Amino acid sequence: MKFTFIEWGKIKHSLEVAYREYEEQMSKCQPSNQELSMYQIFKRQMEDTKALIKKIETAEI
Repeated sequence: MKFTFIEWGKIKHSLEVAYREYEEQMSKCQPSNQELSMYQIFKRQMEDTKALIKKIETAEI
């Protein structure tokens, strides 16, 4: 599947917004022991999202 420059921009923007919102929410909360495993899952997803944003920035469009 190929995307136009505008589509890549929209995808990148959406990922960046979601990443920032998640990062802000996680900085405001204190996960309990029960929630810690979910926190780790979301943290990995956040790192994957950051890597995808970086990949989009350096991709040829």
